[in-house]
Amino acid sequence: MIVSAGLFAFGLWAVATVALIAVGELIIPSADTPAAAVVYVVTALGAAAAGWATSLLFIRRHRHQLVPITAGTLVGCAIAVVGLTLDTVLVGSLAHGYPNVSDGRADTIVVGLLIGHATALVGAVAAGWRATKR
Repeated sequence: MIVSAGLFAFGLWAVATVALIAVGELIIPSADTPAAAVVYVVTALGAAAAGWATSLLFIRRHRHQLVPITAGTLVGCAIAVVGLTLDTVLVGSLAHGYPNVSDGRADTIVVGLLIGHATALVGAVAAGWRATKR
């Protein structure tokens, strides 16, 4: 079950990372601009939605093995742990940068990653809670 949650989390991380590498330079502003705040809000909402969707997929796959709130919490924690660990390795190995993104935008991405992982966890747990209420 834990391995499955980790694989779901890795899948979400891989999709999000590839997307960020592909279009990050185009959509991520410098941290010292007012537009960075908008990116943080959009990141929070998008990550919560991604956590919600990943949680629902995980709950559907394990519906006979776990109570939905437990499944949502498990996959939410996996999203946060796997994502933060892999992003730390990625950013740290590139001298505190991010692939295909200029240095001026790296701070915005790092803050966005922290916000994103936290809100993905919240979204996943909320999906589990909501599924339990049904």
